[in-house]
Amino acid sequence: MMKKSVWNLVGVLGIACLSACSSAPDTQNSKSLIDKTDLSVKPEKITGKTDVYDSMARSVKYNINVTYPNLKDKVFFNQNENPRQIINSILKMKNPSQNPMYDSLRALDFSIAYAMANLSDDEAFVSENLKAKSAQSLALAAIKAHKDALFASKKIKEIDRQIRRLQSDIKILNDKQNRIGVLNSDDEAYKKGLEVVIYKLSEIKKNLEESLVVYRQLVKTDEKKIDLEGRNFYELENLDAKLTVDDFRKTAYNYRPEFKIQKELNKKYSYSQINQILRHEYPQVERLEINGYDAEKPMYIKELQQRADFQANYLVDKVWQYKNAPNESAKKQLRLQAFEEMATAIMTQNEVAYNIVMRADIDYEEISKQIDTLKKNIAQNAKRKGQTNTQKVDVLEQKISLLNMDLQASQILAEKAVAIRAMYFYAGFNPFNAKLYDGKIKDISSNLKVGFNKDAVEMLSKVQTSQTPVLIEDNNWAKKENWLEELLENPKPKAEKSVTLAQPKGDFEPYNGAEFNKRTIMQLGSYRYKENADLDWKMLKELYPDLRKYNPVVEQANVRGKPMYRLIIQQRNGGLVEMCNKLRADKVGCLLR
Repeated sequence: MMKKSVWNLVGVLGIACLSACSSAPDTQNSKSLIDKTDLSVKPEKITGKTDVYDSMARSVKYNINVTYPNLKDKVFFNQNENPRQIINSILKMKNPSQNPMYDSLRALDFSIAYAMANLSDDEAFVSENLKAKSAQSLALAAIKAHKDALFASKKIKEIDRQIRRLQSDIKILNDKQNRIGVLNSDDEAYKKGLEVVIYKLSEIKKNLEESLVVYRQLVKTDEKKIDLEGRNFYELENLDAKLTVDDFRKTAYNYRPEFKIQKELNKKYSYSQINQILRHEYPQVERLEINGYDAEKPMYIKELQQRADFQANYLVDKVWQYKNAPNESAKKQLRLQAFEEMATAIMTQNEVAYNIVMRADIDYEEISKQIDTLKKNIAQNAKRKGQTNTQKVDVLEQKISLLNMDLQASQILAEKAVAIRAMYFYAGFNPFNAKLYDGKIKDISSNLKVGFNKDAVEMLSKVQTSQTPVLIEDNNWAKKENWLEELLENPKPKAEKSVTLAQPKGDFEPYNGAEFNKRTIMQLGSYRYKENADLDWKMLKELYPDLRKYNPVVEQANVRGKPMYRLIIQQRNGGLVEMCNKLRADKVGCLLR
């Protein structure tokens, strides 16, 4: 596991590189931003259980007066400091244990802050929003630090117990050596194996202890024992699965303060105009909208990352050109272009955060499978009778691998928690204000809970109704009080014996035989998210006008305990084989059932 610092945590959204003007990040300078203490405020002592809201409250209250001035220094135009250097520093902050899209997220965040600070002439407006952005970054850092510290505090106890047991085994071997003078080769190898395992466990423990140190620095406490609450954000449970990229983008258009700069430009952009600019400047966006934002596709992730990195650089370039423009006419034109680029960057920023949440689900599912498999192997090996010393060490090494996998799973969940909250910040919801910073920790924490819950409700209330209906199984019969009597009096007729038809081989071989034309359902696709089914239908009916005469529905099903959405067309009398074969001939997935 890579060593962490407060600098890395606060850099979740961009502050990480605000002290790094050279091509390489200056860790000591950046770290000092958060290590400094505001002497005007004495941190409250931590009492009782500390939940993630308390952690955010402390992180913001005790660090805002250091991070905010630094952010202001870095985002305002400086003739001698090209902002591209900061963007490049951010993009070089690669952490192999982290989703690489985080670097793109940080780069976009800084470029948007830079644009807002320099495109607006309203100093009060800019200062207020930069302070809010600083608070958001600190809150996100606190989410990550809280979850890391919670995991560390539990695992350190487990590791201590393991080390004590292993040390006891080594003591037995040492006593044996003292009695007989020398160990045989098998015992000597076993002892060395145990010492290696203890060393590896000690290294893991050292890194976990660093997580606790980072957490204490961030929340400004020197209490040795901290009781952390592990409850998740109650208002965010599974919420991300109900909202689409477009929901977050539309909300951002309505709520992000950056869009208020339009008043100073004397030009109003609609949401559709912003989207048109995005598609015009980055043609791959339209293809993604048609095919769906599928985080499982490597090509999509690669294209999204490239687009985000390019936009971050291009945006600061445009602002730089605007501030260096030779005359008012050129300034006016470049200011509009920079605003348009900032608007499209905000749209992409929401998409990147959404992608990180979706990717976290996929990664967590994969690591969970690996953990389950390894646990079974360890259990089977541990039960084996007459184990040799070599086999015992192998089991211990497997347990270390399991510990590292558990750590990886914890990191994924922490990243997801950060990205979910970031999506709400990027959508324009902001619970932080000047009054809030001055309150007591319990009051700030309480206000954050209320504010975040309000955001979640507001987002859900604006979700558009589905474009295509979802089929729900009709089970009204089961709600009747006398359903059993009715069933006994009027039993359902026995189904006729079905004829097994030879299914076509491969995904695109045509259906042959009149029996297939009697099938009443044509399935056009199966999707993890319903919005992808809607998008696919929109694309298919454009490509195949014959499909427009049908009314599709989206059928919800559970596959291995998870919801899947199938785009289907139903026709009571069948007659779908010709259309389905036409699609299959064009390598478009189609099933008759």
